Amino acid sequence: MLQARIGKVNLPYALIAALISLVLLLGCSKEVSEVHVAPLIDEYMATLKAKDYEKLLSFYRDDFFNVQSPGEWIDYLKRIRGTLGEIISVKQKQKQVNTVFSGRRFIYEYSVKYEKGYAKETIMFFQEVTSPDIKVQMHKIESPLLHNK
Repeated sequence: MLQARIGKVNLPYALIAALISLVLLLGCSKEVSEVHVAPLIDEYMATLKAKDYEKLLSFYRDDFFNVQSPGEWIDYLKRIRGTLGEIISVKQKQKQVNTVFSGRRFIYEYSVKYEKGYAKETIMFFQEVTSPDIKVQMHKIESPLLHNK
């Protein structure tokens, strides 16, 4: 009975299913765990705290700069430092890993204590299925002190 059912399987559909399975399996093998991302986020935050803006630019995906240029982003970070002061401490509040068809998102939420107040910062790293690279796709900084200006 089993042989009869296998004999009736449409060969093109079976090949397509096998190819899709192979692509998904190969793609998943390049994914890394959150444990491997933790040192990267620590380095990113240390670079941000040190105001090493040139090195900081190496952490971002190309599409991060679709909305603003690298220079505009650095100017924005400098304005935030001008308003909030130096970073005193960084405390991780939440982390989340989302697997999507195109890759994995590593989302971190921090409470950052600055000299003049606090900010909630959300940073999302992304790893494409086709690449071992993990880069910043989004960095959002929120503070009541930023809205007063």
